[in-house]
Amino acid sequence: MSEIDRDPIETQEWLDSLESVIKYNGQERAAHLIDVLTEAAADKGVSVPAAITTPYKNTIAPSDERPMPGDLFMERSIRSYIRWNVMAMVCVPTQTTKVWVVIFPVLLLVRHSTI
Repeated sequence: MSEIDRDPIETQEWLDSLESVIKYNGQERAAHLIDVLTEAAADKGVSVPAAITTPYKNTIAPSDERPMPGDLFMERSIRSYIRWNVMAMVCVPTQTTKVWVVIFPVLLLVRHSTI
């Protein structure tokens, strides 16, 4: 779009055609034609800009969302337990077996007692 239009008459013809399709055949038909043209252009090696929007739209305002069910403290404890276990498993290759045997059961007992 940063390029200067070298043929504004042709551009206007394309825009008029699009307007006519929307007027007589509807927006769905216009969207279909644009999709087909985009695919054909990409197949021919034309650089097509990526879509900048997604079909997802959050229709629920944060103030209207229902509260999360369940025990949030328990869920937080479980997530912490999982993080500690992952950390212990990642540290295993860098530590000696004796250190791991001491660290891992302690973490397991400490985290298990809080759940």
